[in-house]
Amino acid sequence: MKVLRAEMWDKMQYLFRNYYDRMVHAVLYYDNIIDARILKDILLSFTEKTPVLHSAYHNNPIKPYWTVEKYTIDDILTVRESVDLESDINNFITGEISADSNVQYKVAIFNKDNRSTLCLLVNHMCFDGGDFKYFLNKLSENYCNVVGGIKKVEIKEGSRSHTEVYTKFDEESRKEAEKLYKNISKVKDKHVFPLTPPCSNDKKRIIKRKIDKELFIKFKEIGKKYGATINDLMLTVYIRALYDIGNYNSEEPLTIPCMMDLRRYIKNEGKSSGLANHTGFMPCTVQQKGATVNDTLIEVLRSAKRSKRDRFMGLYSLPLLKLAYMVFPH
Repeated sequence: MKVLRAEMWDKMQYLFRNYYDRMVHAVLYYDNIIDARILKDILLSFTEKTPVLHSAYHNNPIKPYWTVEKYTIDDILTVRESVDLESDINNFITGEISADSNVQYKVAIFNKDNRSTLCLLVNHMCFDGGDFKYFLNKLSENYCNVVGGIKKVEIKEGSRSHTEVYTKFDEESRKEAEKLYKNISKVKDKHVFPLTPPCSNDKKRIIKRKIDKELFIKFKEIGKKYGATINDLMLTVYIRALYDIGNYNSEEPLTIPCMMDLRRYIKNEGKSSGLANHTGFMPCTVQQKGATVNDTLIEVLRSAKRSKRDRFMGLYSLPLLKLAYMVFPH
């Protein structure tokens, strides 16, 4: 039986399994029918090249680990005709993959009215949003290649260690980054959600919103005017919504824990390392809601500017986490 080392972020995601949804989700709508035979071959190749995707997690109190397991394509892929498409999608993406399952991701093709919808569900312990985006891009790229006659399927392979985030630094900067024990996750403002008490009827919900082309173009125009990214704009409207939903005082500060992709610090932007979690923490604090969306955006940009001045942005607390997992039992 082949055993894989459990990396630091694998353990971290497992630790928080009861606090948030430990899955990564995607829903892609297509205007035609996906060739399931081609997709099966690509998924099998991806899975063989990435052993953690067909491994079971063992939560040993001293040294957690993965064991590589046997599987079939039927454990991964579901293909069927759909009558109620949105219901099928929601039932699939609100599902959960057990950490001790023989496969750590699931894919579904739902066909309706001569169109396919592709849904993916991945255990966050295997990789984060940055590599999920890469995974989806490679899935599309390899599918198009096979359709065009190129049979070789490619996906990156390599180390999944969190220490990959130091590979772009020179020796002096690396040593400095490895000593960033400061915990920046603590915030002064304290806010809670006005949640109802737990109930046996509670179930997961994923609220989807589609941004049409025209609105997206407007976002880009506004971003260009203010020197903001699409993420800055999305964060702005998200913050305003939180003030309203939580009924928070609009004159009080609010901090949002933003996760950032640390592949900027990895050689070749992580394209030569394995599928993994490389996510850092960057708090965004606005001092007040602001009377208008523009006011909130300016607050977001000020916070982002403060963070971006730091050449080690996002790398804080990684050494602290490493130390904690070395000292304490799991």
